[in-house]
Amino acid sequence: MRARYALLAAVLLAAPVNAQDVGVSVRASTLGVGGDLSVGVAPTVNVRLTANGFSYAQDGLFDGADADIDGLTLDYDADLGLGSVGLLADWHPLGNTFHITAGALYNLNGVTADISAAEPYYNSDLDRTFSVERVGTLRAEITYEQPIAPYLGIGVGDLTAGPFGVTLEAGAAYVGPPSIEMTGSGLIGGTADPANVAVLEDGFDSFRLHPVVSLGLKTSLGR
Repeated sequence: MRARYALLAAVLLAAPVNAQDVGVSVRASTLGVGGDLSVGVAPTVNVRLTANGFSYAQDGLFDGADADIDGLTLDYDADLGLGSVGLLADWHPLGNTFHITAGALYNLNGVTADISAAEPYYNSDLDRTFSVERVGTLRAEITYEQPIAPYLGIGVGDLTAGPFGVTLEAGAAYVGPPSIEMTGSGLIGGTADPANVAVLEDGFDSFRLHPVVSLGLKTSLGR
């Protein structure tokens, strides 16, 4: 993923910054923390390169007693990665800062979770202790098979006009249904059964849109 971000940075640096109307912005959004480089190509149209990224990790212990499995303690480690690069066109139909945006994002979003036994598991019903290895491991990965996500939004703010300002935008990217892959071993590895994976994918099938809300600061370089 870092290599993709490096490639995007190279693209931005190679952009035609000598154009008459050029602007840049930094912003926070539901796509992550990102930046834009915008170039005016017509009196009411700007073309914008955008990049976004964010990561979050969470780990801890799960007490099986919360799921009526006394004596089982699991160690979990989950990682959320948001990432996208894209090419967008901002149309200002009223000639002011209001704009309608359309384009496409290259979707790099994904989630990975690993679960393993934190200690041997004692089953009181069987009066038997299972080793950490026997309890096993479970790994789940959520990715998107459709890499290109069409985007449509509306907002206020013209990156190429005025020295400084605020940008606000709301829209949605069609990312398609997520793909879930699960692997495992031992007792908990049985959760990775293809039938269970199919049930999870059916449950997530309707989550095909990624809502986007962003707030940023911009400045114009061309004027």
